[in-house]
Amino acid sequence: MAGDDDQTDGNHASTEVQGDATTGGNKNGMASAPTSMDETNLPSDFQDGLEAVRERYTPVVPITTRGNDVLLSFSEWDLEGANRNYDQDTCEAYMLVDSGFPSCDPHWIITTPAVTVNGNQVGQFPDRSVFTKEHSSHGDKAEFVRKEVNAKSALAFSWRWSKVDMTPTEPEHLKWAPTMIESALKGDN
Repeated sequence: MAGDDDQTDGNHASTEVQGDATTGGNKNGMASAPTSMDETNLPSDFQDGLEAVRERYTPVVPITTRGNDVLLSFSEWDLEGANRNYDQDTCEAYMLVDSGFPSCDPHWIITTPAVTVNGNQVGQFPDRSVFTKEHSSHGDKAEFVRKEVNAKSALAFSWRWSKVDMTPTEPEHLKWAPTMIESALKGDN
């Protein structure tokens, strides 16, 4: 993730993977409930970061790893009050974070189902460029999460700490992850 520089205006991009945006792993379009991984396999500094974020927001569940990335579930996320006119009221929010946190940027915020705006097709956002092919650019991140949580669709946002005026320097700064998710999903620019 540290080397990911395919960003719209250097700060954000989004990718969607196939599926019906209105359906997911259950009747509400949400993915199946995630199963937690064995956290003792994560670096101790990352575990400290998990503890810090859980003091601020629960539940946060590490689901699995892929390379250096740790997939965190932030459960159901309320989209009410967003600057975008989402077609959904809620989504499942996930974040891919490098296990060497805070040494990397950007981080990936993924929704299941893939959220839509103003009745548009998946991936059509008026305020950002998007990639609509699962094999294009960073579609692998959305596809990875979609498969891992058994969802029918997923949308990935690349979001940098600079978007929320924060510069994490300690593992405990992972506690800011909900602020980053909120910023990406609410449409803050």
